[in-house]
Amino acid sequence: ILIISYFTNWVTHFGTELEIAQVHLDQGDSVEFLGCDRCMTTCEGNPRGRISKCDKCRLRRSGGIRLLSSPVREHHLGDYLPAESKTVEAAIHAEIRDAESAEAYTFNGHDFGSGALSSAIWNARDPFCENEGAIEVARDYARSAIRSYLAVREFLKSRPDIRKVYVFNGRFATTRGALRACQDVEGLEVVTHERGADIHKYGLFPNAMPHDRELWVRETERKWQEADDQDRAMETGSAFYRERKLGE
Repeated sequence: ILIISYFTNWVTHFGTELEIAQVHLDQGDSVEFLGCDRCMTTCEGNPRGRISKCDKCRLRRSGGIRLLSSPVREHHLGDYLPAESKTVEAAIHAEIRDAESAEAYTFNGHDFGSGALSSAIWNARDPFCENEGAIEVARDYARSAIRSYLAVREFLKSRPDIRKVYVFNGRFATTRGALRACQDVEGLEVVTHERGADIHKYGLFPNAMPHDRELWVRETERKWQEADDQDRAMETGSAFYRERKLGE
C-alpha cells in the first residue's frame, strides 16, 4: 500500500493518512509513504516555497510515521524526478498566458492546467485570476503538477508490487499530478481521501476526486434506491433542504 503524502502541515488530512496506514498495517499489509522533499518548490501548503515550512512538513511526516505500530518506509519524491521535467516546465510560461489557457493546458492528455488554475484561484481567492501575478502563480502550480506527475510515475515504474495508492483530494495541482500518474498504471487501485462532516470523519473515493459530480449522482441514486422506507427518505431529504434554507 502506498500513501502519497504532501501536506503534513494540514494536520487533519495527515491524520487521515496515518489512520489509513494503521488500518492497513492492522490488516497485515505492507505500507509505504511517498512524500515531497521540497522538489516541487511550490505547493498548496507552502505557495512561496519557504524552506522553514518545508522542513517542518518533512519533520512532521517522519515523526508521524514513527508513531505507527510497525516500521514504514518513507520515500522522497525528488529521488524519482526525471530530467525530462525541465524540458516540459520550460514550455509552460508560453503555454499559460491567462486563465483560459491555464485551464486548457494539458500534458500527456491530463488536465494539469485545470488543477493549477484551481490552486491559483484558491491561493489568490480570485475566481478570475486576471492579473499577471495570479497567472504566474498558476504557472508555478503547473510546474509542480508536472513534477509530481513525472516523479510519481517513475516511482510506480520501479514498484510494480504496489497494488493500492491513497492520495489527498486530487483537485489541487500537486495532488492532481499524483492522481493522474496513478491512473496511468493499469490495474492499480487509486483512492482519494478528504475530510468528512467533522474532524472525526473522512471520506474515501475510489478512482475519483471528491468533487466528481458523476460520482455523487451515482451514490445519491444508489442510497435512495437502497432506502427501506421511501416516505421517511422523502421526509429526511426534504428536511435537509428546508433547514439549509433557514441556515440550520
